[in-house]
Amino acid sequence: MAAIKSWTKEQEQYLVDNHKVKSIVEMKTILNKSIKAIRAKCRRLKLSCFEINNKKSLEEDTKFILNNKNMDFTTICATLNKGHRYIRNIMENNGLLVTFNKKGCKKWSYDEIEYLKNNYGKISRSIIADKLSRSIFAIMSAAAKHNLSHFESKYKIDKDTLIKLYIEESISVIDIAKQFTLTEDNIYTLLNHFDIKTNNKDKVIELTSGANNCNWKGHGSVPGKALSRVAHGAIRRGIKFDLSIEDLSDKFEKQNGKCFYTGLKLSFDNNAENKASVDRIDSSKGYTKENIQWVSKDVNFMKQALSHERFVSLCKLVSSNKELVI
Repeated sequence: MAAIKSWTKEQEQYLVDNHKVKSIVEMKTILNKSIKAIRAKCRRLKLSCFEINNKKSLEEDTKFILNNKNMDFTTICATLNKGHRYIRNIMENNGLLVTFNKKGCKKWSYDEIEYLKNNYGKISRSIIADKLSRSIFAIMSAAAKHNLSHFESKYKIDKDTLIKLYIEESISVIDIAKQFTLTEDNIYTLLNHFDIKTNNKDKVIELTSGANNCNWKGHGSVPGKALSRVAHGAIRRGIKFDLSIEDLSDKFEKQNGKCFYTGLKLSFDNNAENKASVDRIDSSKGYTKENIQWVSKDVNFMKQALSHERFVSLCKLVSSNKELVI
């Protein structure tokens, strides 16, 4: 096992002088250290550094930020799909971030907070965001900080009304759901949120989807979170992503909801044995409609970056090995 080389004073000083202007990949070559070692040293020295290794992308992001100086900080992060630390570094290096606090977020005025308290839960978050010139993420974060609930607006029913119907008038959950055009799950969620005891403590709530759920953001049998999960993973790893929820749903329907390799029925339940996962047929290419297939999470983990032919041939060898004891 090779000995771990200690950091010299010259290397540490170089890191301190350049951590805001050079990426980890650039410093890796100059310092002759691994990316993991540089990250660890930055944490110990309480330094923040660029994770990006694409100079062109850095230049484009800098240009965008300079052309949108008045844009909300969190909106910039969401638009560029980059982390707060990365955006903050660019802004600091270009003399910006004057009107922002230590966390890199635009400070809230007293009037803004009062407006939020008076309207959150009564009108939609998007209207509040437009009124205050902030992102929806910033509105939700501030609401959570001030313990503001959006349940009443989302489900069109408040605590007093629910107590009156469910406790005082003993109206069933099904009838309340029909009265407000909601699902049973919505009503049970509200009962739990308002800390109202249900008559049937052993009631098992089954989540609904599709047309039966007013909050469904998916398409067909595929939930919206499946798309966002794949998209975030691809962007984080720098892989091309060009898919829509319709693309995922069409592919899922063509496979009859079954794993491409095992033929087993797939599920989107996090605890399912055959949890659905999106696999790239050719791992050297990005996530496109022609280059994906639905497989189980375990199969995707085993396949990794192997080609279809190589993976299938290895599976056949394993299956034909008579010396294996099962």
